[in-house]
Amino acid sequence: DQRFQGRGYGRIMLLKAMEILKAKGAKTLEIGVNRYNEAAKKLYMSVGFTPDQVYGGFINLKMKL
Repeated sequence: DQRFQGRGYGRIMLLKAMEILKAKGAKTLEIGVNRYNEAAKKLYMSVGFTPDQVYGGFINLKMKL
């Protein structure tokens, strides 16, 4: 919902999910994102994801925990 975008809620949820996954033993995380979705890419890259592969209209982002 656009009314709630840009308020930091997604970042809070993402950081909490990363914390839980790390506590459960995850070593790396990967996510596929529409390569033209600049807001999503900016969010994921701001917490440490880096581009890994581009395929079609998507980009795979990866990070080590």
